Amino acid sequence: SELKECIEFFETFVNQKSIDDIVQASVDGQVAGGGGERLVKLLKGLNGGQEEVVYGAEHQAHFHSAKDVVAFATRHSESIRGLPHGYCTKGPSCKIKNAADPSHCLYCDTYFATPKHLPFWRAIKINCETKIEHIDAMPMDSQQQFQVFRQSLEDNLFAATKIVARLEIGMPTAMGAK
Repeated sequence: SELKECIEFFETFVNQKSIDDIVQASVDGQVAGGGGERLVKLLKGLNGGQEEVVYGAEHQAHFHSAKDVVAFATRHSESIRGLPHGYCTKGPSCKIKNAADPSHCLYCDTYFATPKHLPFWRAIKINCETKIEHIDAMPMDSQQQFQVFRQSLEDNLFAATKIVARLEIGMPTAMGAK
């Protein structure tokens, strides 16, 4: 029973850290993915274009903090899955298990990538570009054998380019970004 309590506490702790990361990234406007884009729009809509962030009950009866907004936007926030490339908040109902191909998560409305995930997306981008260059350097008859693989690389490159661009908003370019 002590081990079970420890595991449940740790799960709650990790979920809270993940929500904190998503909240901070959303407030900074540096969150990507379908859920991230939706959350940024929701936060901007709540603030009505004001410079000062407003969450008080006198302005919005349902949300008292950015965390309340994130809890609403991430319907299953008690079961956030931390992936190397982002957060999945769909919980057990997510059909993509252990997503090795992160481009499938890009438009999911329960997917969030934060600056914490930027190194992974940069590595994906560089890796895809390098492999595509190698395929392009092959003789034409050899390239035909790799067309399906090349399409998968192009999908991941598109996703990586989109997420890297979104997450690098306001970040110095001296960080080695392409």
